[in-house]
Amino acid sequence: MEEWLVLSLVSMLMWGLWGFTGKVAVDGQGWSSAFTIASISAILVTLGFFAYQRPPIKEISWYAIAAGAIGTLGTIAYYLALEKGRAAIVVPLTALYPGITILLSFLVLGEKITFYQSVGIILAMASMVLMSL
Repeated sequence: MEEWLVLSLVSMLMWGLWGFTGKVAVDGQGWSSAFTIASISAILVTLGFFAYQRPPIKEISWYAIAAGAIGTLGTIAYYLALEKGRAAIVVPLTALYPGITILLSFLVLGEKITFYQSVGIILAMASMVLMSL
């Protein structure tokens, strides 16, 4: 099996566990406490990664800063949604974010959207409508 596929499956598994454990944490202590503790955990993992990998940081990337800030704000909204909604709907709905990436890549970067990607986006949106009924 190719390395990218194994890593993609590990990522899928981890994100699936993240959605479940996030909902359990929110139900147990509220969104703000769950978010804070999860963020501290993420910082510790990041520091461990940095100590192990020692990636060379040549310059500060404003895109990386924006990505971190946007991701954090999205995570806050995610935890709030988990507190107010059902994980079985919130997690798959938020997992539609690649559609936004594909659209922006098309509009801003000039990347092509294939027929199959278009069909996939439409089917993913239809699945959310069906799951929310």
